[in-house]
Amino acid sequence: MVDLIQKGNEFGFDSWSEHIKSWHNGEHGKFILLRYEDLIKNTEKEIDKLLKFIDFEVSNEVLKSAVENSKFDKLKILEKSKGVVYQEKLKDRKSKFFRKGISGDWKTSFSQKDLEQFFSIHHEAMKICKYD
Repeated sequence: MVDLIQKGNEFGFDSWSEHIKSWHNGEHGKFILLRYEDLIKNTEKEIDKLLKFIDFEVSNEVLKSAVENSKFDKLKILEKSKGVVYQEKLKDRKSKFFRKGISGDWKTSFSQKDLEQFFSIHHEAMKICKYD
């Protein structure tokens, strides 16, 4: 699994680190870091941060509605009922984009050896993402 993240994939993406660093270095324009952990902790604050970043104003009512309608359980139901655009590209057609909705759960997908290798390879990008 670590090899895939290190080398990129069939969708044409570079390695995870190269992807993160290219955005952070400004190669694609403005950059904002939004972490899933922060979105779970304080969704409204993080969405407001995003809206300010893109200079887009909405009322508090619209913001609260967006937060409510983007809750994990609602999105998981939508995925199940409507599917996802990229589903046909997945090798494992049973893969789900909305898996568990648990902060930090990605670590359970790796063995201890893979985690050590991942952090060794991607330490710069992890620091950019404030996972150091």
